[in-house]
Amino acid sequence: MPVLGFNSGRYDLNLIREHFAERLADTTGKVMVAKNGNKIMFILTNSFRFLDIMNYLGPGTSYEKWVKAYDCDTVKLWFPYEWFDSPEKLDFRGLPKYEEWYSKLKGGYVLTREEWEGCQRLFKEKGMCTFADSFSQDTTKLESRR
Repeated sequence: MPVLGFNSGRYDLNLIREHFAERLADTTGKVMVAKNGNKIMFILTNSFRFLDIMNYLGPGTSYEKWVKAYDCDTVKLWFPYEWFDSPEKLDFRGLPKYEEWYSKLKGGYVLTREEWEGCQRLFKEKGMCTFADSFSQDTTKLESRR
């Protein structure tokens, strides 16, 4: 089964290799990893192929352009990267305060206050309780249509 990530070779696949490859090997057999410098090209097991779609796209392709090319409605979710520093925060009741959505890397908030308020409303409307619930819904989650 292919598992595609967008620009995942620099971060996501490295995390999978570092933290999950041993467990994958225990459950799916041999794990093969191909690297190009610090970037992982793919991780293969008997059951899964973790691929970075960026290896197959032209230079400068953005996530938004790639999604639109396939006429999809789904867009990238907002995420409080700096606030989420441990797996225990998945059990956090509700969504983080607006101030927690500030990104030092971006030099600003990852969403506007109005977008955050919309996320809060949707979170309650969908009956979500913990931060983890926002990722386990089969609905539109906490997406924007930018």
